[in-house]
Amino acid sequence: MLLTSVEDDVDVDILSALWPKNWNAVQSLLKEEGFDDVKECHICICRENKTFTRSGKTHTKYEYSRKWSIMESKDELCSHCGKKGYIKYYYLGLNAKVKNWFRSESMCRKLLSHWDEREHWLGRTTSWPVKKGMWDGKRWLDLQWFWDPDQRWTLPTRCVNCKAIISAQELSHCSKDDNGMALGDCPECFETFPFQIKTTTGSPLNLAFIGHWDAWQPFRTSARSCGSIEISIANMYKEDRGHVGEVVI
Repeated sequence: MLLTSVEDDVDVDILSALWPKNWNAVQSLLKEEGFDDVKECHICICRENKTFTRSGKTHTKYEYSRKWSIMESKDELCSHCGKKGYIKYYYLGLNAKVKNWFRSESMCRKLLSHWDEREHWLGRTTSWPVKKGMWDGKRWLDLQWFWDPDQRWTLPTRCVNCKAIISAQELSHCSKDDNGMALGDCPECFETFPFQIKTTTGSPLNLAFIGHWDAWQPFRTSARSCGSIEISIANMYKEDRGHVGEVVI
């Protein structure tokens, strides 16, 4: 397929010699270009077997606790129930793709499209009258602090006991000393722990994403279904972020 689609100015013999001959060679080539391999994860959605009797027959069903964990190895245990992950999941994260974005000068210019249009939203209290981009709407105005270098806010932290994320709003009620240390109360495990208060400022380099999730039923039964997550970059112009080459799935 490759050799039948090349242009006349391409030397087919050189291309054949350089083309990878096996999967290991493909992986080496991809890593040279900044791409990573898919990571195998193991998911545990915490559940317990419950036995009940109906019409004289004994039945077993799962009762879920609404807690879950993602483990990076099959022998790692869930932090909530202490069991191994029973759902195998292959994850190709955004880390490598985001790094590759910043290797391209043209892509960096696209990621700063919102900053080129900052007169439409930065420092404004009302939305731009003509709606042509994400930044022309009211919601972008509400989030303008995220890109404004003159704005500073407290970062959330993680409980040292149960690893739950504690929001900046909850941290604002904690008592603080002169060195920036505070005592936090975890709303999940109700433990108190010391932490260092950290702050950050807005930056034009911050990225915003638009997420869309959809599921479908590929089989005749409902025992198993499929789904996909589509992510596009809100910082870009609509014609750029909607291009098929810029959609992250």
